Amino acid sequence: MVKKSTMTLFSYLYLFVSLILAITFHECSHAYVASVLGDPTAKLKGRVSLNPIRHLDLVGTIMIIMTFVSGFGIGWGKPVPVNPYNFRDYKKGEALTALAGPMANFLLALVASFFIRFLGDSLSLYFINFLQVFVMLNVGLMSFNLIPVPPLDGSKILFMFLPDRYYHLRARLEHNGAMILFGAIIVSQILGIPLLQWILGPIMNFTFFLLGVS
Repeated sequence: MVKKSTMTLFSYLYLFVSLILAITFHECSHAYVASVLGDPTAKLKGRVSLNPIRHLDLVGTIMIIMTFVSGFGIGWGKPVPVNPYNFRDYKKGEALTALAGPMANFLLALVASFFIRFLGDSLSLYFINFLQVFVMLNVGLMSFNLIPVPPLDGSKILFMFLPDRYYHLRARLEHNGAMILFGAIIVSQILGIPLLQWILGPIMNFTFFLLGVS
């Protein structure tokens, strides 16, 4: 995979293209699955779309670019509006909708890794380098969003398995969860504590192993 020491102008170009594709498919997948499961909220707002403009968030995009050089592509797109009470089973529907985003990133990484592993000898070096960046960004985005801290997708998946009396706790935590999470990341960086490596490293390494890339 692309390391910080080998970042070039081409790497940042590859990052920009990968970023647009990864976030667009991630957010569109949320909206599409919600629509299939019975909630038309996102669809009515035009979010079942592969138009990147409908999904990119300025701060989340900047965050991905800044963190990519550290080996992780963490960030977010515009939140997809979901009304869980439109689902037949609101907890299951919301969890499956949340899972759709990270799964989209995994599938994108899977397709790219297939090209690297089985067609690499017939592809140009520039395209191989792009695919490596594409895989790394998608795996990083998937892993970060699976952290079970509100408002990340992992929290919605986690709360599906918790008793109903804890379900509304997530809604209250979503107001402060992002600030707490990113505050912890910033403080850990200042103190030299590899918090992101501890949290995301095992998930990403296992995913790279499944994909057959390194």
